[in-house]
Amino acid sequence: MQLIGSTVAARAEEADNGDNTAWTVYADCAAGYLANWQDRLSNPERSREMSTMIRAQSDEYRMAAARAHSAQTKSGEEQAARAVDDYVRDNLPRFVAMDKAGQLEAFIDECPQANESAQD
Repeated sequence: MQLIGSTVAARAEEADNGDNTAWTVYADCAAGYLANWQDRLSNPERSREMSTMIRAQSDEYRMAAARAHSAQTKSGEEQAARAVDDYVRDNLPRFVAMDKAGQLEAFIDECPQANESAQD
């Protein structure tokens, strides 16, 4: 669905400058990968390695979101990590619903690279 990709791209441009992606974009991607992982835990067709890789990708986006949050809000690492964890937890049901509606993979495909986050 083109609207999903456009939304991710538009939100990535919300940051103050072109070098930083809004922390919520990374947090949404963390929640999206977590929903993908969680919603398919019982799928016998998904290998253990694939499952581990998807969970690790969620964690990478979570860390990128915390780095971006800290840089964009000038908050400490612990405060940024807590804000990201709260955001992911609060938004996870939205991404599970997207998965059930068949829209999550298109969203995930539009996520920016996690290693492109703001780093000081």
